[in-house]
Amino acid sequence: MLLACSLDWAVRSDSGDAALPDGGRDADAADAPVSPDAADTSVPTDAPLSADAAACAMLTSDVAQKRKKARECQSAVTGQCTTTVDDECGCKVIVTFAGAPNTNAYTAAVATLVAQCKPDCSAPCPQLPLMMAWACLAPAGEFTCTP
Repeated sequence: MLLACSLDWAVRSDSGDAALPDGGRDADAADAPVSPDAADTSVPTDAPLSADAAACAMLTSDVAQKRKKARECQSAVTGQCTTTVDDECGCKVIVTFAGAPNTNAYTAAVATLVAQCKPDCSAPCPQLPLMMAWACLAPAGEFTCTP
């Protein structure tokens, strides 16, 4: 059995609606036509909600870039990838050389991030393998301290 309904959406003017200007329709701003060229002034849901959030996002990005640089190494160079520093959550990160400019820049960026923001440290620290397994490898085409 097939059931159907029919709605009559026609707007008409009744004698009791004579005070309404558009034939009985109670129009408001939501009924206004929208121009396809109208600028969207709404805030995207994934945008930082404050200047502090934006600053923290920039600091987090800076830490990630400096961590990558601090872990860069060169093939066949001895003594590299044998030390660690703490990241923003207190987890150990293997770096190329202790005291190297890239390592110092990374630890300074971490200190700034921790001082100015509250990093998300909900995930547990990764367990590092024994030091003898640390090496300078190029798993993705770029030499980096691994793991």
